[in-house]
Amino acid sequence: MFIATIYNAIKQNPDLWKSTVLLIVYDEHGGIFDHVTPPACPKDGFVASANDTGTGRAFEFDRLGVRVPAVLVSPWIPKGTVVDGRMFEHACIPATVTKYFLGDYDQRSPREKSAETFLDLITLDTMRTDCPDFGV
Repeated sequence: MFIATIYNAIKQNPDLWKSTVLLIVYDEHGGIFDHVTPPACPKDGFVASANDTGTGRAFEFDRLGVRVPAVLVSPWIPKGTVVDGRMFEHACIPATVTKYFLGDYDQRSPREKSAETFLDLITLDTMRTDCPDFGV
């Protein structure tokens, strides 16, 4: 209901709807077993000491966690779009915002610089008019 309320509020405002992309990213995987091992990623330069992790081993922020669901909503994305074969991760959010608003801004972490963006998914020349309404 929360997501439908946000979506409907954006969609019911024509100026906002035509200029907004709603990204819904879940913070957790929901406890569902995932057969895919979390992949490596570029180090950010941060380190959690072995003492801080409580495991006896340092964590260098050089791998991702479990996969989480994400949905990108916009009238500028073709109906039925499903992205497969690309890796989106949490650093894609600031990477997308930075690229859209600042271009090739260099003062970013190595992880963000190597992250994919969502910009190439927003491909339609004409805004879709068949997006659903949700009753809440």
